[in-house]
Amino acid sequence: MLAELMEWNWSFALMPYGTVWRRYRRAFHDHFHPNVVHKYHDVYVGTARAFLRRLLKTPDDFMLHVRHAFASTILKITYGMIISDDNDDSYVKTAEIALSSASEAGIPGRFLVDIFPAMKYIPAWVPGAGWKRKANYWRQISRKFVNMPWESVKERMKDGTAEPCVTTALIEKLLDENSPNWQDGDSMARNICAMSFAGGADTTVSTVQSYFMAMALYPEVQKKAQEELDRVLGGRLPEFNDRPNLPYINAMVKESMRWQPVTPVGLAHMASEADEYNGSILHDPEIYEDPLTYNPERFLKDGKIDPTVRNPTVASFGYGRRICPGRFLAEDSMFITISHILSDGKEIPIRPEMTNGTLSYPEPFVCRITPRSIQAEELIRNSGLMD
Repeated sequence: MLAELMEWNWSFALMPYGTVWRRYRRAFHDHFHPNVVHKYHDVYVGTARAFLRRLLKTPDDFMLHVRHAFASTILKITYGMIISDDNDDSYVKTAEIALSSASEAGIPGRFLVDIFPAMKYIPAWVPGAGWKRKANYWRQISRKFVNMPWESVKERMKDGTAEPCVTTALIEKLLDENSPNWQDGDSMARNICAMSFAGGADTTVSTVQSYFMAMALYPEVQKKAQEELDRVLGGRLPEFNDRPNLPYINAMVKESMRWQPVTPVGLAHMASEADEYNGSILHDPEIYEDPLTYNPERFLKDGKIDPTVRNPTVASFGYGRRICPGRFLAEDSMFITISHILSDGKEIPIRPEMTNGTLSYPEPFVCRITPRSIQAEELIRNSGLMD
């Protein structure tokens, strides 16, 4: 359903291990390994502050604002695009539909065609083939998701208006229109950019939305985080160079990844050899006491990050050679977003429930989000002048 009928075979997460997969991973890694992600920090800081301004204006739409913030960030990094300052931007909406469809289709056994592959030849007009019509629609969305921003960048490169980004770098490196392998290079570069867009626009969204839920459920945690921010920042907004001095915020990043995993069942894989899996990883009570409670202090000792506590990244981003290659960018984005959120809690009954699917998100919930002071509000309103 996902790889063939919906044409998500552009995603190297779904490719079999081999030469092509290694080429994709290597090219992707060149732009997102830990020694280069620092060059995207200014983009994340600017987006985080724009996110605060939208939050100040319409706090009840915080779930949409989170999605918009991460989509706009990865579009800027990958395609050099600055999208409209609303949640109805066509790129954001296309990404939302594409990724929600992939989440549904990625559930093992969700569609019978995954169990009986010959069903893929059934025409869409046959009674009962609603799944095939759904696949046809989702395939058009997948094509739009991959091609629309890519073609836009190529057009801007022709007229000299393209901003430096991952796409322009890949085109300059991989594409030589005089080469007999030009078509392969074009396809590979386009697909790598789409994979970057997919990973950055959605997966971290769930973690930050869960963070909002945690702040509403655990006001005492929120208070400790705010005390650390006030002590270290002294009334200004955070920067990445503040990170070593914010251990509690760093612990919150870890706990947010652990508390409600984004991909609780991972992606469907084929075992290459016999293996046995037994028990939880991020909710293992032997490693994380009272695992269903949001408690950043489990990662701290004497006011510093405790390196002896299992890092959630051992599982939250996958494992082994299939581990998420965008994990360093994701961690940076979570830190700067979480540290920018200045919220004030109000006791509202919330049940921490998550959606089903390959990608899991918090079910809609209500909370109150306000600036902590008049000074905080002015700091947010004026943040655009600093970008």
